[in-house]
Amino acid sequence: MIKGLLDMKKWLPVLLIGALLLGGFVWKKTQVKNDGPVETANPLQVMNEILGKKPIFVEFTSDDCPYCVKMKPIIKELQDKYGEQIQFVIANTGNNEEARKLALFYRVRGIPAVFIHDQEGKIIEKYEGFTTKETLEKGINKVIKP
Repeated sequence: MIKGLLDMKKWLPVLLIGALLLGGFVWKKTQVKNDGPVETANPLQVMNEILGKKPIFVEFTSDDCPYCVKMKPIIKELQDKYGEQIQFVIANTGNNEEARKLALFYRVRGIPAVFIHDQEGKIIEKYEGFTTKETLEKGINKVIKP
């Protein structure tokens, strides 16, 4: 019995290193590639600063929502294309308290939810659930100046 324990002490470092390597490999494979839009750290503050000055695209999202995750590449593409003409506010209600407060203000009942404001701050379009890129672009084009 003691001899078996002594043999285990020899192999223990090898087993630990192997477990760490395997764990690191598995962890890396489970990481989600962040190909989504840049989230807004302080959505309430940004809304207060921008509202009435520039068109705003507000998206309420969460990393736990499958439809939100499916929309991430779409929103990222729109953010890259129209980011100079319209302010994007990406409010992740899953990990941001300010985003949850903003969602209460907007009376968001489900996510993803998108609100598009014109230059004066009026809500021009509202979308709930998964929304196509084409539909969102139509909404954006209603509020940006050519």
